[in-house]
This record gives sequence, structure tokens and C-alpha cells, in this order.
Amino acid sequence: MWKKAGNFRVALSVGLMVASAMWIANTLGWFPNLRQAELDRRLQLANSFALPVSQHLQRQRLPEIETLLKSFLARHPEFESAGWRTRTGRLLVDVGQHRANWTNDTSDPNNLSIDVALGGQPAGALEFRLAKIPELGIGYAYTVYPGPMIYATALSCFLLTWFVISRAARRQRLPQGSLACVHSAFDALTEAVFMVDQRGRIVLHNFAFGKLTGKSDRVLMDASEFTWLDSSGGHTVAVLPWQATLTDGQPRRGIVIGLEQPGQNLKLLRVNAVPVQVKNHRPDGVMVSLEDITIEELQRAEMVRVMSDLRKTEAEIKLKNSELQFLATSDALTGCLNRRSFYQTYDSLISSGKFAPCSLIMCDIDHFKRVNDQHGHATGDLVLKHVGMILRGLAPNNDWVFRLGGEEFCILLPQINARSAFEIAEAIREAIAENPIEGLTVTASFGLMTLTYEDPSPDILLENADRALYYSKHDGRNRVTHYESLPEVQGDAKTCSYAPT
Repeated sequence: MWKKAGNFRVALSVGLMVASAMWIANTLGWFPNLRQAELDRRLQLANSFALPVSQHLQRQRLPEIETLLKSFLARHPEFESAGWRTRTGRLLVDVGQHRANWTNDTSDPNNLSIDVALGGQPAGALEFRLAKIPELGIGYAYTVYPGPMIYATALSCFLLTWFVISRAARRQRLPQGSLACVHSAFDALTEAVFMVDQRGRIVLHNFAFGKLTGKSDRVLMDASEFTWLDSSGGHTVAVLPWQATLTDGQPRRGIVIGLEQPGQNLKLLRVNAVPVQVKNHRPDGVMVSLEDITIEELQRAEMVRVMSDLRKTEAEIKLKNSELQFLATSDALTGCLNRRSFYQTYDSLISSGKFAPCSLIMCDIDHFKRVNDQHGHATGDLVLKHVGMILRGLAPNNDWVFRLGGEEFCILLPQINARSAFEIAEAIREAIAENPIEGLTVTASFGLMTLTYEDPSPDILLENADRALYYSKHDGRNRVTHYESLPEVQGDAKTCSYAPT
């Protein structure tokens, strides 16, 4: 009855400790708030979309804004509708039945409004209606219902602990015996065994113990006459395992101590101490077994050292492989992927089936040689970094921006038609022209090509986009030209090529 009550108290303590720890963690905000994380991710997506919208607002291009919003909603189903509202409250752009979905309740968490300013003056707000966040998963339950979930977890820990302790207690049987009943069996044991009385004197030991300690006689001796050290061999053991067992009657198992003898190396021993003839929680003696684990410990220490060296070597190899992978696939100066990665990405997109229609934007910095000649190669490197940063910032995906060589870049746009690709290129062109670097105004020319079918070779895209880029260069630079608008294609190159206003 007392043991069952003790098991109950231990299990209850574990359950209360788990509940307290989880309650403190919840109070301190250590539980992840999955709902807030999802809201923050959606806000970040909406904010990243505000830049291209503001660029179209400067030129009063509401149809282009509507097209961008439709493309944005198609890529992100967690946004139900979107719209552009002026500061006077007039909704000029409505995508996805935004007028019907939007509510004027400022406390509604599904309403997201981003203020946009032009020339330092507020121009209006970009509005998004968010879809409801799915309320699934244990993580969500801990976020919304922390109290019941903590109590349920604590109760589970209590029941599991009580079951394990009770099962272990039923199996435990304290070894019992007497000096007389074990005397005849001692010498048959290969393990060193001895028995001490209540005063700590060795009253019986076997031949293995005599061989281990050099005491072959059967005379009464005190165990304290030997030099017992800790496992490191640096300090004497204050309380030996059998002395502790004599004091409280509890068995000790698997304790490692050292035995030091003159002229010999330190021997490491694994000690098991079991009380004998327990009466009134006070043992009459203790049976002790000593297992020599010196060689085992030396091998274990050597294995630990080897494993440590292997982990260190593995980490170094992984780091080197990561560096080699970056050098093989990326341009170290601009952070864009290189020409080799372009072909790998193209093949991967074709294999995935998510390819056509596919557009390619080629970008070439205007008069870049003049920048290097007049301002130095250090400034030229800054210009390349600046252009690369703008390309990666305005491209739909950073993994689709490549530096082909020199001052030439390209952006691969799978599943994006010619019109949308032209709008992206125009936004990038304006961003480059309107953002000087180190006081130096830089422009770039662009060539576009769009495939409406899947082609196993990317050379058609590169070749035709380069022809369109060549036309932009010879048509005044700082402009965007689509391959379909070239004279040899349709006879009029002015329908898709625009000079900045």
C-alpha cells in the first residue's frame, strides 16, 4: 500500500512539473503562435507587392495594376480579393469581388490595408481580403486552447509515469541471502566478489577478488585499506558504494571507481552493491561485485575521440561541398545564379511540366564599358551588384535570376505570358533608371522572348531574346523590346517597345 502511494506521488509530481513547465512556457510566449506567423507571412507578401504597384501609380496605369493584382491572387490563394482605393475612399481597382468582400471593420483580422505614398504625399491604400486561416493541427490547438491542452498533456504524463513506475516496482525483487548460503558459490564466480559486514570489514571474498587485489588469504580485512579513487583517478572516493548501501539500505549498480596499487596502472572497476538480510531498513551486510572495465573504458575513450574527429571531418566536408556548390552554381559578385544554373533550371522546369508559356527577359547594362573606363572597375562591380539586387528584388522568384556573363543578365519566367513579362521588365527598367548608385545614374536595355509551347532546348529563348535586346540597344537604349515586335517578325517594332517618358 505504501509503495503504491509512493508511486502515485511520484507520478503526480511529474504531471505537475510538466503542467507548470508548459504553463510558464505559454505565459512567456515560448509556444509558437502559428496563426500570427501566418498573418505575418501574408503581410510580408502584400508589402513586397506594393513597390511595383506604386511604380504604375506614378503613371496612372490602372489596367496594369489590375493585371498585377489578378496575377498576385492567382499565385496566392490565401488572398481572396484585392483592390486599390484612393485616399478619398473611392475604389478604382476591384479584383476578386473586392467591393463585396471588404468590410469597414478595422478590427477584422482578415482585412489588410497598405498605405501607398507618391511624392511624399498619401495616394491611397492597397487593400487585400485574406482567406480564413485553417484551424487544424496540434500546434494550432496549443495556440488557441493552451489551458485544456496543457492539462491533457500533464494528465497523460501522470498516467504514463504511474504505469512505468508501477510496472518496474512489480518486477523489482531485492536480492536476499546470507553469508552462509553464498559462501560455497563465491569461488565459482569469474567476477571479483566480496562481502562486508556492518562495520565495513571484508568477511568473505572469492579467488577473483584476491587475484585483482593481491590478497589471496582469507583473513579478515578492512576494505578501506585499499586506495579507491574516482573514475578519473584524481581524487579519493569519500563514500564508497557499499558504505552508502550500509547507511540507507539501497542497492547501488554500475558505479565506476578506480583501484590504485603500487607499481601498477589504475584499474577501472564497475561496482554493484546489494544489501543482505535487510531488517528494519538496516542491512546486516553488503554483497559487492567488481568488474574490471579498464580495457573497455580505454576503448570507449578512443572511440569517443575517433567519433569526434569523424564528426569534425564530416562538418568540414559538408562546408566545403556547400562552398563548392555555391561557386559552381552562383555568381559570387551579384548573388545571382550563373549560366550553368540557367540550363539546369530550364531542364528542371520542363521535367516538372510547369513550363509553358515561358518568357525570358534579357537585360544588358547600357554603356557599361564607359563606366569601367571612366570610374574604375570597383565602381563597375558596385553597378553590377546594384543591378543584380534590383533584378532579384523585382523578379517573381530569386531562383530564376541569372548572370550570363559580363553586364548581361536574364530572368526566366515560367507560366508567365508575354504581356505580364513585359510589365515586369518595364518595372525593372524604371527601377534601375530611377535609383542611382554612388551618384551614378545607370540604365539598361531589355529583350523579351515568349514560348507558348514546350521546347527541349533553351537556345531558342536565348537567341530570340538576344535579338530583341540588340534592337533595344540600336533603338536608343533604356527600353524594352519583345521579339514578336521586331520588324522581321511583324513589320513594326514600335508596338511593344517604349522609351521612358
